[in-house]
Amino acid sequence: MSDMFKIITSTNESVELFSVSNPSFQLSPFIEEFCNLGDYGDMRFRKISLSDLTLWVSEYRMMYETVFHAEVDQPILEAHITLNNRMVQSLGKRKSSIFDDKEFNITYAPYMDNKVLFPAGGAYITFDIHPSERLLEKLSLDFPFLNQFLNKKIQQQENILQLMGHRSFLSREMEATVNKILAYIADPFPTKALLTLWAMELLTMFLLRSQNNIYPQYRHHNRHVDALLHVKELIEKEALTFDDEDKFSSELELAEKVGLSIYQLRTGFQRTFGMPMQRLNLEIRMQKARELLKTKQHSVLGVALMTGFRSREGFSKAFKRFYGITPGLVK
Repeated sequence: MSDMFKIITSTNESVELFSVSNPSFQLSPFIEEFCNLGDYGDMRFRKISLSDLTLWVSEYRMMYETVFHAEVDQPILEAHITLNNRMVQSLGKRKSSIFDDKEFNITYAPYMDNKVLFPAGGAYITFDIHPSERLLEKLSLDFPFLNQFLNKKIQQQENILQLMGHRSFLSREMEATVNKILAYIADPFPTKALLTLWAMELLTMFLLRSQNNIYPQYRHHNRHVDALLHVKELIEKEALTFDDEDKFSSELELAEKVGLSIYQLRTGFQRTFGMPMQRLNLEIRMQKARELLKTKQHSVLGVALMTGFRSREGFSKAFKRFYGITPGLVK
């Protein structure tokens, strides 16, 4: 099979993957499932073969700290997401990198040797997109930096290329699209066309995040990532738990809480999460507002005050800009 890989343990033993006959996928021949069970735990892979791209959903349940090598015998461009738990990964001769929950990167790896360390007692989930060369050639018209990958493949270069110049995390829109795909894969009758549409949408979001981040002037030190993750958690908590007696932290207050300068916070947050802090705050408040309106238990003014707006008019204008409809039309 093309786009397949070989797994080797830290003791240089090959792990054989067995095809699983899953009744749920009998009407979806484009979905295949593979698994292996050992003293280390178990691993399960779903391969979804779509038009010009392949999705891999991988689940690992480890009984103890385990190291695996995954070898791919062909050049590959991979959009990789860690959906659950922290893992340590190294590609080829590169030093190890930590991948946290909802972190992603886009990597070109020729004849890849991918080493992954799974800490003990964890459940891990990853989501990968492998676009075909034909699709990349089409996309390179809009994303010229993909020519780096295509040229490396033609020249059979051995160097690994990471398109993201720094650690990056899913936006809420990207996360929602991933969750939509995962839920639909579990549907009894998923269609290839719809999955392809959503996968292309997700890949495009990856590439849009990548296009301004592959050049040296956009790089920043990853030592701030833990602080930026903490800021994201603070923003999410404030936006979700806000009531009319609270106030949102200013940029200066957030910077002081995590020991960063305003510049480090603003630029680092934008590059790491793909949006400014104010946008994340607004997205969460708008989602909360919509859910509150759907309950029909609160007035528009009440929802406005519960989501940090001072007036019904200001809330209504912001809601319409965000969703394209007025609050009164939410059902």
